[in-house]
Parts: sequence; structure tokens; C-alpha cells
Amino acid sequence: MLRLIQKNSVFYILYAGILMPLMALYLINTRDALDGMGTLFLGQWLLLLVAGSLMVVEQNEKKYNGYAFLHTLPLTSRQIVGSKFLLVSIAVCILFISENIILLFMRGTPALLKTARIFILLSADGALILAALLYVILFKFGSSKASLFAWIVLPSIFILPIPIVELFIRKGSPNPAEIIDRLLNIPMVLWIFVTLFTFVCFYMFFRFAVKAEKIRWR
Repeated sequence: MLRLIQKNSVFYILYAGILMPLMALYLINTRDALDGMGTLFLGQWLLLLVAGSLMVVEQNEKKYNGYAFLHTLPLTSRQIVGSKFLLVSIAVCILFISENIILLFMRGTPALLKTARIFILLSADGALILAALLYVILFKFGSSKASLFAWIVLPSIFILPIPIVELFIRKGSPNPAEIIDRLLNIPMVLWIFVTLFTFVCFYMFFRFAVKAEKIRWR
């Protein structure tokens, strides 16, 4: 399994390892201080880097018939799928830590910085679920369906938040400052619980993917 992770990690390093520093430089140099849009951008970027790297890996597997080759080796479906899920977990952890390091170089109120950390945590949770869903679809229905799902979801992550925020503003909903206050009043234990629940869902999706992979290559 370790060699499978090493093989696929090259694409994560090339994709996320180059784009993350560029994003950090852009964010630090274009903003005097952290704001709501910068916080949103950090979360969106984390989701994009994880899902984008995943799809690059899977397009390479499809191009070179990677799964057909893997099934000629003494590997179980659990090992093949497990290497994919474990690599995604490692990538999400590294990006989560990287974005929190970026926050150390940005000025902002303590409340906004704390909110940004919570949002990055939720984005990491979302990245895990999104990646797991992509793999379930890929092993169940094939890479074409997974690519279609990614092309629908990823643009939505960047496009939908803006009209949703504008709609809330027009309806007189809480402004960003009030939303931040509400987030800060939520006990940290709840966010930890959400993350633990994410891990449970991630593991369940892993089991679904293993079953789907076994059936697909039976």
C-alpha cells in the first residue's frame, strides 16, 4: 500500500504543492488584513486542491489502465481503495495545517481569525466527504461519472456562495459580523463532534468504495 501512496502522491505534490504557495502569496499580497472573502477563499481553495488533485490522479489511472495493472498484482480491493483514501486523508491534513500557517502571516481581529480557523476546519471536513463521494462514484460507476460529478460540484463551490450571500443580505438576514458572533458562541466541542462525525462518514464511504471496487473487477 505504501508504494501505491508514493506513486500517486507525486500528482498531489505537483498540483497542490505548487498552487498552495501561489495562493498564499496572492492572499497575503492582495489583502492588508484577513476579511470575509479571504476566509471564504481559503476554504474554497482547500476543497479545490483536494478534489482537483484526486481527479488528476484518476485521469492518469484511466489513461494508463492503472487499475487493470493493479489487479494483476497480489493486492486486495481493500488495499487498492485504502491507499486512495489514506492519501486523500494525508493531503487534507497537510493542506489544513498549511492554511492555518498562512493565517499566522495575516492580520485580523481575533474573532475573525478564530472564525477563519473554524471555517478551514469545516472545509477540511467537506474535502474529506467530497473526495470519498468521488471515489464511491468512481468505483461504482466509472471515472466518467466521477468526472461529471466533479465538474458539477467544483464550479458550484466557487459560484454559488456569492448569490447566496447577496440573497441573505437582500432579505435582511444577519450580516457577516453577526454570523461571526454566532459562530464564536458555538462551543468548540461541537466543531470537534462534526469532525469526528466526518471521520465516521469517511470510513463508511471507504467501505462502500471497497465493495464497489470488488464488484466492478469481479
